[in-house]
Amino acid sequence: MAFKNQANIKTLIAGFLVATTAVSLTIRDGSKETTVMFGGTKISLAAFNAYHYCQPSYPDPDTYTALPNSKLVYVQAIVRHGNRSPSLNFPNNNVTWYDCGSSLNRLYENKVNNDDDSVTMVQNIYGLTPGSNDYGSSLWEGNCYTGQLTDSGKKQLYDLGSAIRKVYVDKLGYLSKNLAKNNSDSIYVRTTYAPRTTDSAINLVSGLYPSQYREKGVTVNTGYFPIEVDNSFFNSGPCPNINVLFSKIKSSQQYMEFFNSTLPDLNRFMNILGVSPTNSAFNSDWGNSVDIATSTMCANKPLPCNSTGSCITTDDVSISLANLYQQFIYQKRDNNLVLDLLSIGLTPILKNYISNINAAIQTDKKNPNFDSCKNSSVGTKFAIHSAHDETIINLLAVLNASNEDMLPPPFASNVLTEVWRDLSTGEYKVRILYNNRVINVGPARKKGNTDTVVISQTQATDTNPAWCDFNNCSLDTYLAYLSQYITSDLYKLCH
Repeated sequence: MAFKNQANIKTLIAGFLVATTAVSLTIRDGSKETTVMFGGTKISLAAFNAYHYCQPSYPDPDTYTALPNSKLVYVQAIVRHGNRSPSLNFPNNNVTWYDCGSSLNRLYENKVNNDDDSVTMVQNIYGLTPGSNDYGSSLWEGNCYTGQLTDSGKKQLYDLGSAIRKVYVDKLGYLSKNLAKNNSDSIYVRTTYAPRTTDSAINLVSGLYPSQYREKGVTVNTGYFPIEVDNSFFNSGPCPNINVLFSKIKSSQQYMEFFNSTLPDLNRFMNILGVSPTNSAFNSDWGNSVDIATSTMCANKPLPCNSTGSCITTDDVSISLANLYQQFIYQKRDNNLVLDLLSIGLTPILKNYISNINAAIQTDKKNPNFDSCKNSSVGTKFAIHSAHDETIINLLAVLNASNEDMLPPPFASNVLTEVWRDLSTGEYKVRILYNNRVINVGPARKKGNTDTVVISQTQATDTNPAWCDFNNCSLDTYLAYLSQYITSDLYKLCH
C-alpha cells in the first residue's frame, strides 16, 4: 500500500536510528552479524530495518514455497485491523479526521420478523462540514469516530486479502477460485466487538474473493463475543485475577526501574497532548500515547503540539514504540508469572484455535483426497480472526517468540498458521508465518518460584534450543506445547 507522505514513514524508521535513548548499534568485528539495541533489548538489524509500524509485509507469491511432498489442510489467519483514527480523543487534538468516507458495511439479516429477505442498508457516518464551527467542532472534527477504521485501513486489508489470494488460490490452488453458496463454509470469520475488526474482515474477504469471483447472493458468516466475555485480549471482567497478576508484575522492582526511567518522556508526551498527569489511562502505561502518535503519523497527519509550540516528533514516536516494546516483553514474555498470566488470560482462545485445528485434521483424515479447487467444501479450510495488536502479541508471547517477532504489531499485521500433511509419512506439520517470514521462538518455559517477580529472557542456545522450528514443526509438539497454557479450572484461577 502506498502512503502519500512516505517520507514521514521513512523518517520514522530513520528516527529509530538517531533516537539514542532508545537505540544503539552493535557490529561484531570479523563477522557480518549486526544487531540493534531497541528499548534495551537486542534485535537483528535486518529485522529492524524491515520493520514499519504503518505497513507490514504481506504474503508474497514470488518467495512463498510450499512444504515439500506435503498437502496443506488448514490455515488460521490472525490479523490486526488496518489504520484507524486514535482510539481516544485528547485536549490538544487539532487534527481533522475526514478519512472515513466510504460506507462502513452493508447491514443485512435473514428472517427478521419471519421475513425471508430483509432490507439491505448502507451505513455511513455523517461528519461535520470541513472548516465549519458546527456543534462539537472544537472537540472533534471529521467523519470518523475514535478508533474507526479509515479508508486507507480498509485498503490495507483489501490488499492483504489480495495477497493471500495470490498464494492460497492462484499459486497453491488450496482455496477455491470462486466463492460460491456450496463452498462458503470453507471460510470461517471471527471478529471482536470493535466495528473496525468487522470492517477489516469484510475488506480482507473482499480482497480474497473480489466480486468477479463471488457467486451472486453468496454470504460468509461472521460473529463475535460480547465485550463482557470476549477472549481476543486479556479480559479482566470475567477474570479479575488477570489484573492481580499484572499488578504484581508492574510493581516489581525490575519493572518499576524500567518504567520510572521512561517517565520523563511519558510526562512530556502527556503535557503535549494536554492530558492531566493524574490521568490513569496515560500515566501508568505507554499504550495510549503510542496509539495517538502512531495512528496520527500513519494517516500522514501532523503530530500533536501544545499551545507553547512543543510537539511530538518522529524521534519521539520511535522512543514511545521502544518503551511500548519493552512493556510487552516484560509484562507478557519475560517474567516468571507468565505461565499463570497467559493460562488464565488465554485458555478460552487457545482452546478455540486448537479445536479448529483438530476439526480440520479429522476432516482431512476422512477426506484425504479432497480437491478444494472444485466448488464444494468439506469443512473450514481458512479461518480468519480479525482482531487487535494485543491478540497477536499475546499469541506470540505464548509461543515465546523472538525479540524481533515481539516488536509492536503494525496495522494489518498477519499471522498465518499453516497445517500440512506429509504425503509420505502422514505426519502433520505446522508452519507459522508472521508478516511474511517464519517466526522464531525461544526454549520452552519452565514453571518456577513465583513468590518474587523476576524479569529475565531465556534465549535459545545449543544446549537449550528453541522448543520448535516453525519452518516445519510437528503438530503434536505444537499442540502439546500450547496445552500447558490451558487450565481446566479457569473459574477458580480467575477469582
